[in-house]
Amino acid sequence: AVGNGTTDDRQAIINAISALGTDGGTVFFPPGHYRVSTQIEINGSSGGDVVSNCIRFEGLGSPADGGFGDAGGSEIRADASGNYHLFYLNGAEAVQFVNLRFRGGDKFGNSGTGSNSTAHALIFERQSYGGNDHLLENLVFVGMTACVRLRGTSRTTFRKVRIGHCPNASVSIITLEESDYLTGGDVHKNRIDQTRLEGVIVDAAPDATNDSSRNSGANGLGMFGFCNTVFVKDSSFIRCNYGVLFDSSLDPAAGDSENNEGEFFYFQNTEVERARLDGWSIAGGEFISLDNCFASSCDQNGIRIINTTSTSVNITNPNVRDNAGHGIRIESTTLNNCSIVNPSIGGNSRGSSGTNHGIFIENNVSNVYIAGGKIGGDVKLSSSSTPQGRGVLINGATHSNIRIIGTNVLNNTDSDGIGQSISSGTGNSIKFNAGSTVDIDT
Repeated sequence: AVGNGTTDDRQAIINAISALGTDGGTVFFPPGHYRVSTQIEINGSSGGDVVSNCIRFEGLGSPADGGFGDAGGSEIRADASGNYHLFYLNGAEAVQFVNLRFRGGDKFGNSGTGSNSTAHALIFERQSYGGNDHLLENLVFVGMTACVRLRGTSRTTFRKVRIGHCPNASVSIITLEESDYLTGGDVHKNRIDQTRLEGVIVDAAPDATNDSSRNSGANGLGMFGFCNTVFVKDSSFIRCNYGVLFDSSLDPAAGDSENNEGEFFYFQNTEVERARLDGWSIAGGEFISLDNCFASSCDQNGIRIINTTSTSVNITNPNVRDNAGHGIRIESTTLNNCSIVNPSIGGNSRGSSGTNHGIFIENNVSNVYIAGGKIGGDVKLSSSSTPQGRGVLINGATHSNIRIIGTNVLNNTDSDGIGQSISSGTGNSIKFNAGSTVDIDT
């Protein structure tokens, strides 16, 4: 391999993998720029460009951000005009990428167009003969929109992955989805399971020097289909289209005898900031937990729970501020449980004072519990004026099991921090909330 950024090093990389044999080993990339002109397919059993498993691709250096200075490191580069995967891991087991930078063509900092390809740089797919147990660690992606896609794989870990300078394109930057693989009628072989993201930073702004820049189509993390058991901690999704997207396909289709919904999603100490649409868009999935998470400065809602979401959404210690829409918008009439405990919510309805609210509960929504915390004030939750209309607005007359207990709703635009007109339903209890005269027990 030449590593000068111009010569096509694709075949040299294939030769190196082939030299390892089918049992794998390590391919080292000395510092340099390795151009790959078309897809490299590594198959775990037969076919593709090369057959191998248990491969470690390792850069001999630590990757820098990849900006104008282009400081050091080992880099694998896709052509800017290409629409192809750099590496397609088709059933290959236990593949690791470590200490590498991936660049889209001519993107350096804010110059160049980069690659807005919807073919992901790295795609891992499960097949009948394998495709699990992968690691992505200490990686940088620059000038690429579609970066990593997992299809039906299990036990994959992302650790210290940095993605930035993403050209506009309609795709999820990190995609988790079920595969098309079926055997013996067991649809559970399709599912993606046990995915970990730790210390992942996605800044999708095409122009990182412009604080108001948002990506017009690329979602930070997108989850689709039969997707189970996702853990995300200490991560950030900034200036994306949607920050984190739970797609409606996570819920089972009508008549689905296998009930293959996506479930068990755990987010901890994770922020979604300055999304073009909603920060967290929850349109599907079951048993969702957001713990110590942050949703700020989004151009629509901080957190939106859409009507296709059922079962349980638990939100503890959320920090939701300065969003143009509602802080948290709850639309799902099929929720079995939504709890919001000890929230810090203020300064929402940015740019349209009094129009939107800290928490908005749509008509016919039931089974919502809000306890403690403060929903009011400016972005610092102080007693200064706030654009939020109310701390909590319960829209419409029909609700059951709406419980709001011991929450501070002072310092909202409306004099009463809670608005409601409930006339039917049972199990509603609204009591002991500073800043509100509402007292209901049905």
